Amino acid sequence: MRLTEVSATPELLIKPQENMFDGLHIDVGSLNKNLSDDVRSVKSFKSAKSDLGTTITKKDKLKMRREILLKKFEMMNQNKLSEKRKKTPVVGDMNPLRDALPSLDSLLKSTANVSYGKQSAQPKKKKGIEKTKKLKKNQLQGVKLFQHIFKNKQYQKDPQTAIAQHVKAMLDNEKRS
Repeated sequence: MRLTEVSATPELLIKPQENMFDGLHIDVGSLNKNLSDDVRSVKSFKSAKSDLGTTITKKDKLKMRREILLKKFEMMNQNKLSEKRKKTPVVGDMNPLRDALPSLDSLLKSTANVSYGKQSAQPKKKKGIEKTKKLKKNQLQGVKLFQHIFKNKQYQKDPQTAIAQHVKAMLDNEKRS
């Protein structure tokens, strides 16, 4: 076949029906009627042409546009936060940890019985900011403490019971002192 020759139009293998949507039944009640906020367009409550008699200044138009944009950002942030909340896993059974903590009544009784000895009339002034050497020393001490805890065999076997036992021991030491 040459380029100059025009061929006849090819016949269609499948011919479309007269009415393509014949026999198609859609239940309107089962459709999703709530679209997500990013699909919907946020329309301004007032447009430049809504008041035919009055003219809107450029400043007012910019304010309206800015308010609309801020509303969109706020909606997007709310959606992100709600999605994040939905995705957060449930931590599990917190009852053993809650049971390991002392009740508020026992804490109040123990603090009422504690005598503080002699207290000076003027409390010592606290320094606002610690020195960097002291901060680094405290941070290293904290890191070493956590490393020591993670290496503990009892903690590796069952962290919840290890923490519960430690809290109880600390409370017993405070009561004795």
